[in-house]
Amino acid sequence: MTENPILLYLHIPKTGGTTLSACIYNHWHAAGEYYVGEEGYLHSGIYYFPIGFFKDPGLAIPQSVLHGLGRPDLRAVLGHFRFGLHEYVSRPCTYITVLRDPVERVWSLYHHVCGRDSDVNPVEFATNPPYIEVDNDQTRRISGLEPRLGHCTRATLERAMDNLRRHFSVVGITERFDESLILLKRVFGWQGGLGYYPKNQTRGKRGTTSLTQEAVDAIRARNALDIELYDFANELLDEAIASQGASFRDELAGFTAWKDAWHRELAEKWEAQRAANRIAAGTT
Repeated sequence: MTENPILLYLHIPKTGGTTLSACIYNHWHAAGEYYVGEEGYLHSGIYYFPIGFFKDPGLAIPQSVLHGLGRPDLRAVLGHFRFGLHEYVSRPCTYITVLRDPVERVWSLYHHVCGRDSDVNPVEFATNPPYIEVDNDQTRRISGLEPRLGHCTRATLERAMDNLRRHFSVVGITERFDESLILLKRVFGWQGGLGYYPKNQTRGKRGTTSLTQEAVDAIRARNALDIELYDFANELLDEAIASQGASFRDELAGFTAWKDAWHRELAEKWEAQRAANRIAAGTT
């Protein structure tokens, strides 16, 4: 059994969490002990929380999941759960999470559920959400509460802020992913490389610059609490980085330069392979 606390990665949908999950697995799984259990959800001590992207407010945790959370070889839980999962784990736990700019997150969610060519208007999507996840979902999940659509309050936000401050070892930011990753490495003493390539990106997604001001305003109005929580999370990340000293910035600069060069090299190799495939298929 590991002496480390159980790592609970509270993966908020559409925050780049699939990429981070791969990094966590690489550094947190039981090295040299590859095995699969719990109906395929447990991999070498890493449990992939099986309750999905969209949540039912009244959903109880199934007995099969409780069994997985109680395993003595459990090292980490990754998935779309909400704060409070630690109450079902008998050993010491610590949370981590990543927040994203609320307009960017909701726009990514829109593309995920509606598709690029959807007839659903983004303004309507935000004003009359078809899913509760459109409505201050970062505040909801981190607070551990589940108000009805449109009923998140300042008390919900304050609960979420208090949880981040008291129960989360690292609070990352999607737009500051490299900083968040280096902080995770330092806080948890990860050894070895941190190379990653973004995973599970929505294909054909247009940037938020294609949104009308009306759509941006509608998303911001629907997610006013998430905007405050996102600003607070950035402050927490700034504080955590400052506590690491000047060497943090040096390590970050070196990592980012290496990663960018590696990504360019991969892109060149893939383009060369695509060109070779086109030649072989006679499509050039």
